[in-house]
Amino acid sequence: CRPTMKTASISIDMVKDANQRGDMSEERIANTNPSPTKDTVVGDSWFSSMDLCEHIDTNYIGVIKTNHSRYCKAFLLKTMKPWPGGSHLLLKTVLNEGRRDEKVVYALGYKFSKSKV
Repeated sequence: CRPTMKTASISIDMVKDANQRGDMSEERIANTNPSPTKDTVVGDSWFSSMDLCEHIDTNYIGVIKTNHSRYCKAFLLKTMKPWPGGSHLLLKTVLNEGRRDEKVVYALGYKFSKSKV
């Protein structure tokens, strides 16, 4: 396992320690959602990173701006530069493909205006 950045390490600990069902009785959980899927965590650009996505066992939705190591930010900026405002590009990759800890990651680029991706 490779070392993570400090912000990613803190974010990973926060997500792993968050247990939304921890204070609920088994009966309440069963009545709320008898066949739950994994929890989904939403984070802002301060907490979001590829390291976080790789090391947690929940679904994650977040904006990656500053912690963009291993993220395709440069590709999105270069590719979408000539595109018109309102355009978007969705990319998909698989981390640890074929392994037990395989993760599917999507990257969405959106061009807000003529000059800004």
